[in-house]
Amino acid sequence: MTACIEPKAGVRETIKRSDTGLRLSDYKEGLGFWLSLPDPLIGGIVFAENSNYSLRELEEWAARNARRDRPVEFLSFDFPAPAAGLNYGHSEFMLVNSALKQSRLVSQGRYFIKATGRYRFPGISRLLRRLPADFLVAADSKGVRPFGSSAIPITNVALIIFDRHFYETELSGIPARMVPAPPWNRKQFIEPMLFDALYPRRADPGIIMRWPCNCEAVGVGSNGDDYQGFRKGLQSTLRAATRLLWPQLWI
Repeated sequence: MTACIEPKAGVRETIKRSDTGLRLSDYKEGLGFWLSLPDPLIGGIVFAENSNYSLRELEEWAARNARRDRPVEFLSFDFPAPAAGLNYGHSEFMLVNSALKQSRLVSQGRYFIKATGRYRFPGISRLLRRLPADFLVAADSKGVRPFGSSAIPITNVALIIFDRHFYETELSGIPARMVPAPPWNRKQFIEPMLFDALYPRRADPGIIMRWPCNCEAVGVGSNGDDYQGFRKGLQSTLRAATRLLWPQLWI
């Protein structure tokens, strides 16, 4: 779980969901989701936070709701705000890199799920069971149209499943390759950077860029969008339909 409870100045002004108390509540709900999920495939939880906000309240809450089969590890970092001209996704994946270096739990398994900590993903168990037994990355992308046309193709980063070795050797360097604007292009955002790293390898059976089923986030985005609202619900319905009826159309 990636977390930023108290965004730094420079980031706070760019997002609507910036209130510290609201964000802390979001993360508690997210942690509760992963702790209570009745799925034996989830072997542990790593909560990695990058604003140096005290995690004591969350640690105490997790201790009261502990379960033997799903240990929770808390990691705290103090990251500066991303450079001017870089999206906050840069800091999020620098956080992933730091967590991989320090986490005891992640080092014990082949796969890890990168999940934005403020969201819940009710469809995760179904998704995990629809994936092959062996793969390198399972992500969901959009913006690709049939016949080679495209509309700002990106790979969503709210939820991705990585083979740890593949991530560390092939993808962990993406944040370092991001370039601050101006000019604004694909190199300031993690979603298009990840897409551009994976898309040339899409024929590899281990590179899954489009999930076999929906696994939508539940929560409120940093831009204030409610993921259970009408617009997001309509998008989810369309995505589910195109996966079955027109798989070349990534929306």
